[in-house]
Amino acid sequence: MRLTEFEGKQIFSKYKIKIPKGFLISNPKEIVKNLDFNNFNEYSVKAQILLGKRGKLGAIQFADKSNLSQVAKSLFNKKFEGFDVNKLLIEEKISLDKQFYLGITLSRKDDSYILVFSEQGGADIEEISKSSPESIKKLAILKPQRKNLIRFFPNSKFKDKLIDTAMKLFKIVYDYDAVLVEINPLINIKNHLVALDSKIIIDDNALFRHQDIAKEKEMQLSRIEREAFHLGVSFVQLSGNIAVISNGAGLVMATLDLIDYYGGKPANFLDIGAGAGMKEIFEGLKMLLEEKPKGILINIFAGMTRCDEIANGIIKFRKQYKIKIPFVVRMIGTNEEDAKLMLKKENIEMLDSMEECVKKIVKEIH
Repeated sequence: MRLTEFEGKQIFSKYKIKIPKGFLISNPKEIVKNLDFNNFNEYSVKAQILLGKRGKLGAIQFADKSNLSQVAKSLFNKKFEGFDVNKLLIEEKISLDKQFYLGITLSRKDDSYILVFSEQGGADIEEISKSSPESIKKLAILKPQRKNLIRFFPNSKFKDKLIDTAMKLFKIVYDYDAVLVEINPLINIKNHLVALDSKIIIDDNALFRHQDIAKEKEMQLSRIEREAFHLGVSFVQLSGNIAVISNGAGLVMATLDLIDYYGGKPANFLDIGAGAGMKEIFEGLKMLLEEKPKGILINIFAGMTRCDEIANGIIKFRKQYKIKIPFVVRMIGTNEEDAKLMLKKENIEMLDSMEECVKKIVKEIH
């Protein structure tokens, strides 16, 4: 479960990581009552949506007191990649000096955490890795100690502060069962490090230990997001017309990228995770159909998941709902041959190639 920037910064503040002064609003009328306590020369107005690259999308704007309400109204009336803007974080606009990237991510493959640091913060970390891979430092670490971090961070006047901030991030990771905690950029203001943005993702399997956060997040969900939450799957709304069901973050993102590469636009995606069966695929397809896509693509890699179980869910859905939109299935892995035979009996083709299935769905909806 990913937290909004504001929610992440609230946690940062709790752990004594400095954040900019500001306030959260749900409508422009709330601006006036907050200005007495937040009287700045310029303001950053930031849509609280769960998307990266908000600046490039226009979801972060700048204003002074004279046009702050107008800028806020404009953002509330916009959608970004299918996301409505329900809350805005309004902060003091800060002149950027030294910018760092600092993050911790969980590596299940290595069974450890990876501390990531770059002196070129501000840009997306993937962009930094492409343009300046030598600027990124990584350290696999399970239990951080200051002596490890002393060797890790470069010698500079910021070194002690970077070590302190990293130790606080590790504490957040452990306390909140986070799979990712990121500050980008972490900036220098008058010799203090300040988190200008936040990104925290909590392990969905650990939400039972964080009921306060889970309940708060559920209240913010749309109807379909709430249905997905209770089904134990992840739903994300996008702005295209191809609905996607897949499993695992890597495969989901690869599928979305390939759709985009071949000229299609994903409408949304449903990540059913590992071990999903007939119920998850049937209920997931029902949810996606309600969103009225022009086509549905199912792309499954079956490890713990069984292809025949997924096939049963598909068959049940197709019999119950006489859909007339393009419907493309690709599955590989456990019991895939059984699934292929089952679907063939119902005149449903099951493809082997991910590229082939993406090309097919894009072609059929155009």
